Amino acid sequence: IPGAGPHTIQPTSVLPRITDAVIINGTSEPDFAGTPIIELDGSLAGVGVNGLTVEAGNCTIRGLVINRFTGDGIRLDINDNNIVVGNYIGTDVTGTLDRGNLGSGILLYYQSGGNIIGGTTAADRNVISGNDYHGIFNQWSAANVIQGNLIGLDASGNAILPNGVSSQNTSGTGIYIQQADGNLIGGNAPGSGNVISGNLRDGVFASNSNNTTIQGNLIGTDLSGSQIRGNSNEGIFVSGGTGTKIGGTSTNERNIISGNGSDGIDFQATNGLIQGNYIGTDKTGTTNVHNNHTGIKINGYAANNLIGGTSPGSGNLVAYNYEGIVVAGDTVTGNGVLGNSLHSNTSLGLNLGYDSVTINNGSVGTGANGGMDHPVITSASLSSCALTISGYVGSAANQSIFANARVEFFKAAADSSGYGEGQTFLGYLTTDATGNFNGLLASASLASGDWLTATATDSSNNTSEFGPNFQVTATGSCI
Repeated sequence: IPGAGPHTIQPTSVLPRITDAVIINGTSEPDFAGTPIIELDGSLAGVGVNGLTVEAGNCTIRGLVINRFTGDGIRLDINDNNIVVGNYIGTDVTGTLDRGNLGSGILLYYQSGGNIIGGTTAADRNVISGNDYHGIFNQWSAANVIQGNLIGLDASGNAILPNGVSSQNTSGTGIYIQQADGNLIGGNAPGSGNVISGNLRDGVFASNSNNTTIQGNLIGTDLSGSQIRGNSNEGIFVSGGTGTKIGGTSTNERNIISGNGSDGIDFQATNGLIQGNYIGTDKTGTTNVHNNHTGIKINGYAANNLIGGTSPGSGNLVAYNYEGIVVAGDTVTGNGVLGNSLHSNTSLGLNLGYDSVTINNGSVGTGANGGMDHPVITSASLSSCALTISGYVGSAANQSIFANARVEFFKAAADSSGYGEGQTFLGYLTTDATGNFNGLLASASLASGDWLTATATDSSNNTSEFGPNFQVTATGSCI
């Protein structure tokens, strides 16, 4: 295109649908210098008009600025395996000003699957911000990969440029997935994580979608992972579906889910995994970047989910939020909470229901996680780096209903409740046939005067709240 950029193309009517495989490459413009300079401005194109409507497969859209259309910026429809990389969708050519499309930045529609949006390099990163509906809206499209993008921030990854407008109370989610299975948001390769922050509703919303994987993302922070740029509601909201995985056991799979206006994660689904994430901290896990309500909320009809786990790297760090982990609702059962680190949350670290400490009643009944009783430590003595612990699960010793429970022990971040949070996982014992426990744990990290707490998890994967804090006594030196 003659002359110096940026170069604005301003159609006065709807553009033809793309029905054959093509490559549209704005980076081939001779004066391209690393950021898009070919602007597709839809302000004169008419009502309900999309920027580019792709009905073919195997197309590539690279290096464009797509803004001010009255429909969606890009609509991928019917066919599969398209690539969308290196674009600014909803901003001006500088990537700093709101020039949003009135629909979503990108709409994946009607079974257009196997598409790749973004990538692991800065050159492939899309900035998808400032659009009036959602950043990316996926309806019924399976097995797409969304990675490395800035969604809800400007091109610097620092300033908020939200998707959504306040006049539309259903708009403003960074990535909205509806009845679409097998999608990957982020990934475990270096550079694959998205930054999904600053949006007017949730960071990620997955509705009735199976086997969604969300890994390696910054959700609610800036690009550095250190400053609050929260989504106004939840960081991640999962409603329905099965097999959702949030995080993983490797460092590259870890999500930082912090700084959001409500919960870090609101999970209302089944057979999910939430592992290895930092929730309420910066990316180092040391600084307060809290979510305003709960770190992880297991809610609705959620069942048979695992928060943390027994394998190395599976535990979540949940800190500085109002509450740490909440399992809420009488129908919410079978949710294991294992091996996590919880500290510095304002209210309870682990709460069954929206209430205060749940008192043991000696039975398995109704309520969140069946109202599982917590452990009671009756002695804990430290000698030669071994910790001898005794106690029971339930309202008294010798209750066989609590046989074969996994009792996890933690160095406690003691608080005024007397049921302080489990900050450092120490190990576990299993209750005997009468619901009692007695045994040794290696405990070089403990000293006389430290506090312990514990949780109990039954054979149906119901985890209790933390039990009352118990202070360690020393009977010998640690050699």
